[in-house]
Amino acid sequence: MVNRVIKNLKGEEEKNKGLVWHWQGSGKTLTMIFAANKLFYTEELENPTIFFIIDRIDLEDQLYKEFYSLDIVEPEIIGEVAELKEVL
Repeated sequence: MVNRVIKNLKGEEEKNKGLVWHWQGSGKTLTMIFAANKLFYTEELENPTIFFIIDRIDLEDQLYKEFYSLDIVEPEIIGEVAELKEVL
């Protein structure tokens, strides 16, 4: 995932495909968290802004619990579009 992002930014790869396909219970949330953490600290990206966009409350709870159980950068939780616009 990280290599694909970097290659895309360098113009070496098209961004016309998704990043990962996972089955239910296969670790999608952890994959997203670890990839985001690695991207966050990748020098080529120069302090990126990374968003996790979720569509269900249970995913929000799961993401929150897993993020805070790890010793990595703490996310800022944005609850609505107006707040997102303000942050951006």
